[in-house]
Amino acid sequence: MFYGSSGGSVSKSSRSGVPDIAIVGAPRCGTTSIADALSKHPMFCVAQPKEPFFFERDYFRGTNWYEKKFFKHWTQGQLMVDARAFNLWIKYCATRIYEANADCKIVIVVRDPIEQIYSMWSHMDSMRPGRVRPFPRAVVMAADSYRMFNFRYEEEYVPFMDPKGGTYKPFFFECCGYFSNVKRFQEYFKEVGVFLYDDLVENPERFMGNLTRWISPRTPEFNMWKIPVQRLNVSSQDTSSESICERYPEEIHTIKIRLSDEVKKLGKMIGIDLIEKWGW
Repeated sequence: MFYGSSGGSVSKSSRSGVPDIAIVGAPRCGTTSIADALSKHPMFCVAQPKEPFFFERDYFRGTNWYEKKFFKHWTQGQLMVDARAFNLWIKYCATRIYEANADCKIVIVVRDPIEQIYSMWSHMDSMRPGRVRPFPRAVVMAADSYRMFNFRYEEEYVPFMDPKGGTYKPFFFECCGYFSNVKRFQEYFKEVGVFLYDDLVENPERFMGNLTRWISPRTPEFNMWKIPVQRLNVSSQDTSSESICERYPEEIHTIKIRLSDEVKKLGKMIGIDLIEKWGW
């Protein structure tokens, strides 16, 4: 199901800048799988590699460089798709995307923050064995620094980045500040679509159909939405909200205290009780 502003038709002939569609997050919400699925549809040209750092650290190079660097494979009539999951919460990215294309359509996928934060931590731990704090300590650290890192300017954010990609700090709560992040994009863009990760896992084909029809009602049907559910949630038993709550009750309490207001407000914005849906 789609929640948010209604979609209008997008065509390459009406594009005023790049990209046409920006999948801005959230992290660990299936954005890689969504981008991969869109890349198989002849109507879309997804940036290669999938996560450009353009709007967060390479913006000074200009949109001509960005287009030539990441969309070499574009063909006439295709819509250019940028998919960078951190663009959602880094505050200056919304402004830069708007400057690049005020008519860009924004796609935001959200997930139960408990599952998302654990998934982010697990991913960081697998990428940096032995260098990541245990989950309880990582949550405490992230909670203590929540809202300290506003990153309104690139100069504030870049020192925290790993030169090989990713970041040095676990910005768990910033990524899950859904209401504030969605609202910021709504202040710039007319078309902001909010989608639920739950729907993607439940029925990938239906999710992709709803997404592409929101982007453009004229999108031709294309039966290539075969997204492996195991790729979306590799260990569904271990990363379920119930399982995480049982193992880390104190940390989950901290997460709920920090983020319950964001969840409530987003639910009100999109017209669904997310507190009830996610069992908060």
